[in-house]
Amino acid sequence: MDLLFKHRWLAAAFGVSLLAFGLPFWSLSYQQAQRWSSLMELGVIVTALAACGLRLLNLERSWRIVLVVGSAVPLADIARVFMDTARDPTSHNLWPFEVVMMAFIGYFWAGVGTLVGKAGARAAAQDPQGHDETMEMTRPR
Repeated sequence: MDLLFKHRWLAAAFGVSLLAFGLPFWSLSYQQAQRWSSLMELGVIVTALAACGLRLLNLERSWRIVLVVGSAVPLADIARVFMDTARDPTSHNLWPFEVVMMAFIGYFWAGVGTLVGKAGARAAAQDPQGHDETMEMTRPR
């Protein structure tokens, strides 16, 4: 419980990303889910924005954001595979490839969001004359 409380913003971003991608994805029929949908694009955008927000506010480290927030997308696909194979056991014969593709999509967009957030955090840490305040604070004397 203490670990979840410590990383509550990371858990919240994961949950928001999972629901933003999963709810529209789970509501599509099997044939519709085979094609990329604008509803799924919205989920990927939310995933990137959640990662960007976490990094922009310096709430978590970059690698942790990418791994946790990005894993919401393949987890939504795994849940979809479980739901579809419960109805028709032959519907997802190539499910490992689906999960790998969704993992690439999730980690890619979480990485993009994290990089944008990191760039924004660095830009916000600079004063108007262009001096980086974060580097001055961490520089050993």
